[in-house]
Amino acid sequence: MNSNDKKYFIGFHSVASIIDEQGLGENDIFYLARRRDDPQIRRIIQKVNKKNITIQSCKYSDLTKIVNNENHQGIALLKAQDLDLTFLTEADMWQRKGRNIYLAFEAVQDAGNLGAVIRTAVGLEVTAIILPKQNTAPLGSGANKASAGNLVNMSYVRVGGLAGFLERARKHHFLTMGLSTHGQELSRNEFKELAQTAQNIILVFGSEHDGLAQLSEKRCDYLFKLRQQKIESYNLSVSVAISLSMLTL
Repeated sequence: MNSNDKKYFIGFHSVASIIDEQGLGENDIFYLARRRDDPQIRRIIQKVNKKNITIQSCKYSDLTKIVNNENHQGIALLKAQDLDLTFLTEADMWQRKGRNIYLAFEAVQDAGNLGAVIRTAVGLEVTAIILPKQNTAPLGSGANKASAGNLVNMSYVRVGGLAGFLERARKHHFLTMGLSTHGQELSRNEFKELAQTAQNIILVFGSEHDGLAQLSEKRCDYLFKLRQQKIESYNLSVSVAISLSMLTL
């Protein structure tokens, strides 16, 4: 097993969140390549010591080689088990009461983008994120670091294909709104008025580079685009943040 196969979580916020939310297992390993008198590090070390977890002190450059990533901030956690993430089924979605906002993505292949989106979704109280089983970045250490440790604070729905899922969602009276260059530019008020026509809303986003596929666009109730000035397009996480803010703030 090489370092790419192991479940390393890196960076202070990511590691601290995993410890607080998931706890530590007896076979986990904590790597440290920074001073122990840092107040934040001391708090983590106290929790690690209570569980009798192995602490491996090493050089910063050595830790970079171990985790195959230079952005570890001198701290890493090797988890022996997968994270305990919350997964919902489509049936859970159809039966859920009250008003719910979902995000659906066609092909987010960059873990950093996925993590940034998850962080935004947690902050703006999204119910769950819909992800295809194929062509999606893993819900692992890279996404967790980019989410500032918020991977465990979101629910997920895995689907076979996005277009088929959107068709099923429409049959259950979910409002599906896709971001597309072919869509209509909506004001904040127009966006909110449209969203108020349904209890359950799915904001749909395509891949980072190609946008929504044609079939997925056809399965959306509405297509919208964001107002842009002096730039060709927003990146995915910014597009999600603007869309959610128009809907929730």
